[in-house]
Amino acid sequence: MLVYRLGGLTLEDIRKIVPHAQLQLSSSADPKAPGMLLSHYAPRKKLMYGDLEHLLNHYSGKRVAVISFSKDYSGYSGVVSNEILSPEGNLTEAAAHLFTAMRKLDKLEVEMILAEPVPDVGLGRAINDRLRRASA
Repeated sequence: MLVYRLGGLTLEDIRKIVPHAQLQLSSSADPKAPGMLLSHYAPRKKLMYGDLEHLLNHYSGKRVAVISFSKDYSGYSGVVSNEILSPEGNLTEAAAHLFTAMRKLDKLEVEMILAEPVPDVGLGRAINDRLRRASA
């Protein structure tokens, strides 16, 4: 069995039923499942994905919005708004808030949105995949 897209059901959960399930992510122009195009989920504002400390230093002086996993970056220079996906560090909660956060920040008067990876386990893989695609 091939898993073409990460989502609400984790690869670990799938493997409990189908032990040899393999992950086959793609960004081809001929996707085999919805949401597989490289730039899918992209907001209108430029989204930069990576280490937030580095991104905030690199883009200091710019008006930015931030999507963070559990830490508050609102005190940093230039940060207009910070959407924290899960103050308790819960990946299920973070997944539930991701698209609302992107839509909310996309409406702000900022130059770009900065987002950090979440822990790359379970639902975190799907969240990181969406953020990577949004930054493409």
